[in-house]
Amino acid sequence: MSGDTFTGLIEADGGLLIPETSRLEIGSNTFGGDNTYLSVGSNGVTSFYSYNNVIFQSGGNLTLSGTGNASLLRGQYSGGNYEVSLHYGTGQERLITTSGGINVTGDITLTGAVGIGTDDPDYTLQIEAEPDLNNPGPQQY
Repeated sequence: MSGDTFTGLIEADGGLLIPETSRLEIGSNTFGGDNTYLSVGSNGVTSFYSYNNVIFQSGGNLTLSGTGNASLLRGQYSGGNYEVSLHYGTGQERLITTSGGINVTGDITLTGAVGIGTDDPDYTLQIEAEPDLNNPGPQQY
């Protein structure tokens, strides 16, 4: 079929094949218009384009995976809330949002000014420790 117009539901019991370098458009009645589309290029790269916002929604967990089904980004429903985690490699969670804040596993490399509990990143970070018997008062490191 080529150039056919359908009104109503199209059922494909055996699946739907869209050949390489073709695309599936959903939206206005104008091909190439303000539509959402899915396409596969001759280089094997799959593209998803949306004219407006994109929302991926799940009643359970939502995972973005790479080669070998390794999780890259996961939204996981846990205890009435969603945790979001970023992964490195297979099953290696590196950053997780929780109800209490953020958990980070591994080293952190920061560039630029960083402010912690201050109004200005240029302030000195002070850490209070047990008093030194030779130098009472807060210790600066």
